[in-house]
Amino acid sequence: MKDSQAVLMMQRCAREIRSLRRINAELAPKAEAYDNLHQVLKMMPQRGEGAAEDLVWVLENEIAEIQTAEALNPTKTE
Repeated sequence: MKDSQAVLMMQRCAREIRSLRRINAELAPKAEAYDNLHQVLKMMPQRGEGAAEDLVWVLENEIAEIQTAEALNPTKTE
């Protein structure tokens, strides 16, 4: 490869790198917004898959058992 060809190739590479840096700088805020949105969406309640117990049902059953026990034996306190 001649020196002139090497210089032309290096100039094209430098232009490409500058172009990619500019594009990266333009896309960086979008990428950050995407990451932030992803974090927020992970905090949102997800649809149940039906395999896990329903926490509300468990709590309401426990409440009912405690209230029933208290009604049957009002003198016992914990």
